[in-house]
Amino acid sequence: MQHLTSLRRTAAVAAAVAALPFLAGPAEAASRAVDDAQGDMWKVEEGGTNPTATPGASLGDFLRTKYTHTDSRVIVKAKFVDLAPVGKRFTVWVEMRNQDHRKWFAGLEATPKNRAGEGFLMTNRGKDLACDVRLRIDYDRNTVRAGFPRSCLDNPRWLQFSTLSEQVRRSWKYAWLDNAQTKAIDSRVWSTKVRHG
Repeated sequence: MQHLTSLRRTAAVAAAVAALPFLAGPAEAASRAVDDAQGDMWKVEEGGTNPTATPGASLGDFLRTKYTHTDSRVIVKAKFVDLAPVGKRFTVWVEMRNQDHRKWFAGLEATPKNRAGEGFLMTNRGKDLACDVRLRIDYDRNTVRAGFPRSCLDNPRWLQFSTLSEQVRRSWKYAWLDNAQTKAIDSRVWSTKVRHG
């Protein structure tokens, strides 16, 4: 129950961030890679509103994220500065929106009970979708790869992505966050449109 409550609370945080202003470019492709600056993580206290920059943090710090949208699957592959099977929870949230501004969340989570991780897909309102989310966390290569059928999102013409990592270490009181596409966590930045192809 605590696990489910934590997931929903994190989803609510991600949804709140989604309401903030965003930027998007015009380019379109079947695949889009986005680089992120190193050393741009933020420490957030549970329930707090004043994140603190932590340039020395590296676990969960995005380097490069690639979004692929084929005729049959949606695939997200992220490269990090560092990953390790430690802490209470490591989560990657991938928010997606289509041409009609419908939104979904893919959650990718690793815990002490399952360091290999599990993936799940939700609607923007937090309803779980019965979809096969395949997840691979490679701690040696510092990568996370997840994919699921495009039909789970009703076969969109294009998708935009916004991705956030969350690392909870020894205490649930604090989390370290990184936005894959911007140095700030209080700014919404969407990827350019990624058409299926």
